[in-house]
Amino acid sequence: MLYRLLLIGVIAVLVIALAALSSNGRDLTFGHPAAASLSGTPPPTPPPTPTATAAIGPSPPPGTVDLSVSKTGSPNPVSPGSNLAYTVTVNNAGPATADGVVATDILPGGVTFLSASPSQGSCSLVSCNLGSLARGASATITLVVRVNQSTSGTLTNTACASTTSNEPNLTNNCDTTTTNVPTPTLPPEVDIVVHKIGAPNPVVAGNTLSYFITVTNLGPSTANGVVAVDSLP
Repeated sequence: MLYRLLLIGVIAVLVIALAALSSNGRDLTFGHPAAASLSGTPPPTPPPTPTATAAIGPSPPPGTVDLSVSKTGSPNPVSPGSNLAYTVTVNNAGPATADGVVATDILPGGVTFLSASPSQGSCSLVSCNLGSLARGASATITLVVRVNQSTSGTLTNTACASTTSNEPNLTNNCDTTTTNVPTPTLPPEVDIVVHKIGAPNPVVAGNTLSYFITVTNLGPSTANGVVAVDSLP
């Protein structure tokens, strides 16, 4: 029991001594790996973890515009002798307003121009003055042509746009579309020729008269279902 009391007393004295040393403003650090500092100084703050940021491309210079052109043709394929409608869309990505916008369509050979209708401005044949396009605005042109009867193969059509405003990027100012014109399948062609003679000529009443009928096909295709009819006198 006495040993236990003395042990408690030693611990009490030790605690008092620690408190006294701390009150004198001294730092007291035990040499144990897990010892804590009693000086009251907080541990250093770790540096912030760097945050990855997405790369952002350079913005277009102020006061510039960026026109783009897209073009489609319908129907595709198209038959010779039929109408073909081209749709041309001009868009301004800005940041400024594009002034004096002009769209020009280079029609392919093998078609005949019929009409051009813009959503704004006016057209003279295949050149359209679209006026101004604000940032994010677009204008549409519908061009109608007729495919010539002798046309076959692929029709390649290109449309381009320009502006009087400052436009550094001209790589997207044109667009091209292709339309297939299949070779028409012609119906079979035949040429039937009939030749007929009667003999004897003259013929005596009461005698026999024979008619010889020859049917010939001059082609170039095979004639099917041929029927010959003779109307007797």
